[in-house]
Amino acid sequence: MLMLFSALFFVLSMNIASAEEAILPTVDETDTTALTITPSIYEGAITQGETTSQIFELRNNSHVPLPIKCYTRNFDANGEEGGVSIPEEEDSKRFSPRSWIEVVSADFVIQPQTIRQITVNFHPPKDLPPGGYYAILFAEPLLPESFIGDSSLKIGGRLGSLFFLISPGDTSEKGKITSADFPRYIFSSTPPELKIHFQNEGNVHLRPSGKIVVTNLITKKSRDFEVPEFTVLPGKVRQSKVLLSNLRWPGYYRGELELKYGKEQTRAGASANFWYLPWPAIFVIIVMALIAVLAISRKARGRIIRAVCVIIRNKEK
Repeated sequence: MLMLFSALFFVLSMNIASAEEAILPTVDETDTTALTITPSIYEGAITQGETTSQIFELRNNSHVPLPIKCYTRNFDANGEEGGVSIPEEEDSKRFSPRSWIEVVSADFVIQPQTIRQITVNFHPPKDLPPGGYYAILFAEPLLPESFIGDSSLKIGGRLGSLFFLISPGDTSEKGKITSADFPRYIFSSTPPELKIHFQNEGNVHLRPSGKIVVTNLITKKSRDFEVPEFTVLPGKVRQSKVLLSNLRWPGYYRGELELKYGKEQTRAGASANFWYLPWPAIFVIIVMALIAVLAISRKARGRIIRAVCVIIRNKEK
């Protein structure tokens, strides 16, 4: 215990600048639970030339004081799977969110079992163009990653809150479905998965969501599948996957996709017909048919064969 308090005293007395400069206290990690920040996603409007503020809450659920370093970074979409790209280098562009977002009292120590409020000020320039701006507030504990709770956004030993900021004016909410991958033939032992690609053609982020109606064109029975909401940044293409889990039997199907997005709930759709041929179900049908054939008497099989021969001869005439 004496060593623990000595290490903590040293950490609290130093000027916290970076994780490499900090002396980490020796603590029993099983005696701690988590460090969390709320909200993990902040979405709001900003006004050019006006300063606004937002308060975030950082909770220390552990039993030791934790040194914290706060800062902001820009972020962008990385790939179609929902990845995030966070450049660490300095960004000198005047319209860059990192240049006009300020964290008040960025370095501090949060005491155990307490909540610390983090104030973030937004100072957008007067001539900031309309559209979406995207940044992330990081609260980095200068301690092992195990202090970060699963309920928070974790990126490389840091936890953060994503900023989705809208600068008003000539904003455009425009998007389209670039593809809905309904294969013509699906041979599989598992339910088919539909891959949807949605492109954001506007200058603000979109959150499309909707449903897929799959109709068996033989039995005329339909099933609905939800497309959960997903975020697409301006100029990006995002992929969403939907498992058609209730399809079990072979058949000829029609899939109809409908998405809604934006304040006006604009609709985008796509459709296609496809064969679903799950080989386990086909195997069961073949086995049952063979059993049925073997179960009938030899005399009945002979009558069936003769009847088939008569039909064939009549067609040949």
